[in-house]
Amino acid sequence: MYISKKLQNYLSIMAILSAAFGLVAVGLFGLSKGSQQGTDFFVFYKAGSLLLEGVSPWIAMMGDEMPFAYPPHATSVFLAYAYLPKSVALFLHNILNIFSMLVILWFSNKHFIHAKFGKPLDLAQGVGLSVILGSTFAFHLVFLGQITIMIYLALLLSWHALKRHYIQVSSILLAFATFKPQVALVYIIWLSLNKEFKVIIYAGVYSIFLMIPSIYIVGLIDSFKDWLLSIENYTTRDANTNNSQNVYGLSSFLRSLGIETGYYLIIIPTLLMGFLYVFRERLPELLIFHTLMFVNVMFVYAHDVDMILLAVLWGFFFVNSIRQNRLFLTLIGFVFLLMLSFPQRIIRPLDIEYLIHYREIVTLAFFMMTYIFWGQILMNKDAHADLSSKN
Repeated sequence: MYISKKLQNYLSIMAILSAAFGLVAVGLFGLSKGSQQGTDFFVFYKAGSLLLEGVSPWIAMMGDEMPFAYPPHATSVFLAYAYLPKSVALFLHNILNIFSMLVILWFSNKHFIHAKFGKPLDLAQGVGLSVILGSTFAFHLVFLGQITIMIYLALLLSWHALKRHYIQVSSILLAFATFKPQVALVYIIWLSLNKEFKVIIYAGVYSIFLMIPSIYIVGLIDSFKDWLLSIENYTTRDANTNNSQNVYGLSSFLRSLGIETGYYLIIIPTLLMGFLYVFRERLPELLIFHTLMFVNVMFVYAHDVDMILLAVLWGFFFVNSIRQNRLFLTLIGFVFLLMLSFPQRIIRPLDIEYLIHYREIVTLAFFMMTYIFWGQILMNKDAHADLSSKN
């Protein structure tokens, strides 16, 4: 299907502006949300304030509606927030979240979108940029005041720095990424498989450094003991159990069908990691990295908003499918994306468990389609140079 370059540029600009509007309107101003912006951020702020008062936030907040269960080294950042007025701290946090999304967008553009400032955009570039920036999961994470976008960026840049042999930079970024250990877990396992022990060790050292305020105020042993107690408390809350509507992953989907899950599920991520390791020289770096993120989302522990970890993979898919003129495949991709982004507040009142967790199957199908598509590209000797180069 032929679309003039002028129309492609116009459609691309409109799509990017719409995505930016959504990020600001929903993420910062709560359009259609009907509640206060920054509810998760206020948990971080309260934790920092309690620490500033010499109180263990893990124990003090255990009875709260939203308890605090982040590791001791994460408190150094939350403590810094507590020195600021709450409104100023939230403003700074929002700026960091938006900035993180823009850096993720810049990173994606540099590695596979290749849009140039002042030059007209083609449809692939416009779709790629708008799909990443316009992720509804990003909207919601900014609205909540979560740190997942920053964690995702830290992991992405840690990977990028390691590939360029910046060991210390990679380690510092990994230390920050472990503010959410479950998100960084599979990446750390991958580093171990590739014998990148220096990165893991240095990240541990930097984490200890970040832990100093918690050690000084609460104590070394008590910080870890209180944190572990808070994790136990956190995971027993209704919103955080495997049966919850908010918890994402294959295990949750199978439970919604009445199928009990067990250790047998570890077979799938193990095979995936083995496949990645064997074919790591033939696969693009971004595809390898986001396969690790896929394993995290589907097989470790995640909430539905953690789907942001796959945002760049979606952009990667659409850019390449459009450049390959795979119209039908692109349309299927858009259907999947719409299904993933469909408002859950419409579906959840129906109280049909397997319908609430349908997005896990869509994620799995989208992921498999991406790999099948890439396999076809690898077998096509005439594929575009941008697609055959490793990012």
